[in-house]
Amino acid sequence: MELQQLQYLVHVADEGTFTGGAHRSHVVQSAVSASIARLERELGTAVFDRSGRRVALTPAGHVLLGHAREILARVRVAGDDAMAASGEVAGSVDLLILLSTGTVDLAGCLARVHAAHPGVRVRLRQTGGSSPDHVDEIVSGRADLGLVIVPDEPVDGLDVVPVGEVGVVLVCPTDDSLATARQVPVSDLAPATWIDFPAGWGNRLVADAALDGLDGPRRVAAEVIDVSTALGLVAGGLGVAFVPETAVVGRDDIAVVDLARPPTRSTIGVATSTRLPYSAATAAVRDALCVGVTTGRSGPPSGTP
Repeated sequence: MELQQLQYLVHVADEGTFTGGAHRSHVVQSAVSASIARLERELGTAVFDRSGRRVALTPAGHVLLGHAREILARVRVAGDDAMAASGEVAGSVDLLILLSTGTVDLAGCLARVHAAHPGVRVRLRQTGGSSPDHVDEIVSGRADLGLVIVPDEPVDGLDVVPVGEVGVVLVCPTDDSLATARQVPVSDLAPATWIDFPAGWGNRLVADAALDGLDGPRRVAAEVIDVSTALGLVAGGLGVAFVPETAVVGRDDIAVVDLARPPTRSTIGVATSTRLPYSAATAAVRDALCVGVTTGRSGPPSGTP
C-alpha cells in the first residue's frame, strides 16, 4: 500500500468521481483508476462501488478512508514539524470559512501569520452550506481547521474556540414600504417576495425560523448561493432577503428593515479535529485566529493533536 494510492482514494471519495479525483490530484484519470484498481487487488476487496453515475465507498472503502486521512495527515504534519524544528514554521493550511466571518478580522489574522511565518500558505475555502456540513469537513480532515457557527451541543471529534459573532439583518429595496417602517412584526412580512438561499444554509435557517408560524409558503423570486448576488437582486427591487449585517455596510441602494424581533446573533468559533493531528503551520493560523481569546479554549496546546 502506497501513500499515493491513499491520496487518490481520498480525492476520489471527496469528489465522487474518478475524473474529479484525477483533476484534484493533477494527473490523468487512467493513472488514478489503475492505482485504485491495484490497491483493490492488494486488499482483495473493492473500495469503490462503480455501479452508479458517481462512485460510492464500499464498507471496506469507508474503513480504509478513515485510516487514509489519518495516515496522510500524520505524514504532512511530520514534514511540516520537521521544518519547524529547525526554526521555520512552514506548510500549507486549508482553512474553511463561512459566507461571512462577522466580527472576526480574518484579514488581520492572516496578515499576522504571514508576518510571523512567511512560509505558511493558507488556502481559504469559502462555503455557504449548513453548519453540520462545515463541522463534518473539519472532523473528517477534509479541512485543517475552520471558522464555524458554534454548535449548540458538543460534537464528538470537534474542538471549537469561540472568537466572534455574526448577525443577520433583513434588507429590502429602498422604495419598499418596509424601508421606513418601525418595529416591523413578522406578520407584516407575509406578503413579501423573497430572495432565498438553499435549504440548510445559515441565512435560510434564519429566514425559516423568523417566519415560523406564518400561514402558507413564502413567495420566492430567486434562490442564490452568494450574498453579493442576493444584495444585487434586492437592490433591483426583486424582493427581500436575510443577509449578514457586515455585507450592508456602506450600501445606500438597499435598506435594513427594523424588525420587532431581530434574529439572534450566532457565535463564530475556530474549529479543529481532535481525531487527527495538525501541524505547526495549522497551529500558527489557529493561534492567530484566537488572539484575544482568554476563556473557553478547550483544545490542546498548539501543534498537539
